[in-house]
Parts: sequence; structure tokens; C-alpha cells
Amino acid sequence: MLGTNLGFINYNSMQINYTLRTRGGINLLANYTLSKMYENFGFNDSYAGVRQGGLYFNDKPHFLKATVVWELPFGPGRFIGGDSKGALAKMISGWEYTTFYTQSSGEPSDLPGNVTILKDPRLPGGDWNGVKDFSQHQVRGYNPCVLRMADNGTIQPLQFSLDKGCGTSFSNYAWLVHPNFAPRTTTFRSPNIRKQSQFNIDMSVSKMTRIGERFRFQIGLEAFNATNHWFYGRNNSFNNNPLDANFGTIFQHTQSNQNGQPRQVQVRIKLFW
Repeated sequence: MLGTNLGFINYNSMQINYTLRTRGGINLLANYTLSKMYENFGFNDSYAGVRQGGLYFNDKPHFLKATVVWELPFGPGRFIGGDSKGALAKMISGWEYTTFYTQSSGEPSDLPGNVTILKDPRLPGGDWNGVKDFSQHQVRGYNPCVLRMADNGTIQPLQFSLDKGCGTSFSNYAWLVHPNFAPRTTTFRSPNIRKQSQFNIDMSVSKMTRIGERFRFQIGLEAFNATNHWFYGRNNSFNNNPLDANFGTIFQHTQSNQNGQPRQVQVRIKLFW
């Protein structure tokens, strides 16, 4: 099957831009994208020629970005201090607030290739209540109840699933691990089980002061990831080994600190001429 050149990726989107400029010195630029990124790549059953088709690894159906720049209403001719002069006018004028906001859907989670999905794995099961809580040390992304089919066709719950309270009724189970020789029945990634959504806010407050006719001096206070939001990163997925006791979970301490920086605050000074 190598060299067939049959794979492809489709990207379709709707993009909406919104721009607002007001006399009060507020400028808003926002962009929303609704999209789907689909791939047809690889095989579920290479012997029978059954191709795999599903979401591309960085599919993000919802993506919102917004930037606000506000020239604060202080100083001569403005709402506050409109009649100020001299040193007071220089002190209170030239202030500006800027923020940049980004939020997007999480990327699709990888799926194991040796399973059959028996029911929606987002439904509660065992000791999981159906809620992904990314503030936890060990985050569970989906139902932990796993059955295993032996080569002779007998089916039994895995011990770690019993330990998590999945019970003995097969109706409680979301996953069936089939023998290694069985063809794949899942796509590479799930359209419903997604990783952590991305969220970030950067902001700054700055002041511009004119010095004579030629020079301008600016000082600013900037905060990156101002909310100190923890992000697991785009390349880290839930454990997708259905024979592992940590199946369907992810740990904070195993993630790279390069995924997203903690809050950083800095003072910026610029001289323009």
C-alpha cells in the first residue's frame, strides 16, 4: 500500500471579523473562526484496503481572538483633566490599556486502535462523574470501564475497571479490547473527546510622554498569561492504552513546562525619536 498517494487533508472554515472604533478612544478587533479539519490517511485494515478517515490532529472547531486598545480618558481635551496644563497635564495624559484574548477548542484526543467503542465514553462510568477537571493532579478525560476479549472469544472486565467501580454488568462498559489480530474499528482521533481548551490573556498599561518636539518616552507594565492559566499543551493526550490502569487520564507533573509559561510581568521602557 506504500506509494499509493491517496491521502488528503480538507480544511473548511467560516471566519467572522469585527472591528469597532469609538470617539472615546476604544479600538476593538475580534475574530471568530468555525472550522473543521479532516484527514483521510492510513488504514483501519490494510489487508482489506479499508482507509482511515477522521479529524486531523490540530482540528479546533472554535477559535476566538480579540484585541482591545483603550486610550484612557485623562489629560487635556479628555473627559478627566480636560483643563489640565503643564506638569499635571504631562503626568495624567498619554495612558493606554491593551489586552489580547485568545480561546479555542481543545484538539481531538488520540484513540486506541485495538478497541471497539461500546457506548459514548463521555458518559459517567465507574468512579468518574463525566466531568473533565483540569485543575486536578490526575485528570480523567473519559469513561474508565474496559472489557477485554480473549483470543477464544470470552469477554471479561479488566481488574482496574472493577477496582474503579464499573461492576460486572457489560452495559456499564464503554470499551472492548479485541484480540491483536482484529482490524481497527476506530479513527485515529475522537471528534468528541478533546484535550484541554486553550485560553490566554495578555495585557499592558503604558504611558507615552512627549519630550520637546522630537522625543517621546514610553513606560509600560506588561503581564503575559495574566490569569496564570495552566495549559497542558497541544501535543499531550490522555493515556490511550486500554490495558493501563491510567487509561484515559493525564498527569500535570508529566507535562513539559514549555507548553505554556506561568504569569510573567515586566516593565518596558522605550525612547522614540
